[in-house]
Amino acid sequence: MSPASSRRTVLALAAALALAASGCGKAVAESFVEITAAQWPASQRLAGAQWQSSDFPPLAAGDGWISFPARAHLKVHHPLPSKPLSLLAYIAFDRSGVGSTLASGNVTRIEAVGDDGTVTIQNATDEDFFVRLVLQ
Repeated sequence: MSPASSRRTVLALAAALALAASGCGKAVAESFVEITAAQWPASQRLAGAQWQSSDFPPLAAGDGWISFPARAHLKVHHPLPSKPLSLLAYIAFDRSGVGSTLASGNVTRIEAVGDDGTVTIQNATDEDFFVRLVLQ
């Protein structure tokens, strides 16, 4: 290989690495959000050992799903008397929950289910969602 073609190869590799390092999507910083019991909408439901953060659509006026931004860690205080045995998360692109689906994978990583009346989940994606939690 000639010195000129070696230089072209090195420059091409450097350009490729710089492009890869810059990423293809938007860079999103991680955030930490905590929702206390006083912040829950009026429509929150508690029936025995079951609790949901909000209802399925249609929602009562002024009610909505929880904002769940990209890369956010969401710590939620719930009124259950003990540590939940199960956590389900539904996501939607709209605050009303219209077009929702059961969440999985990096969209809702379960970080902690505490004995202190809290659960913490993470949106480990670069997409903003709204979330509905069901605990039992």
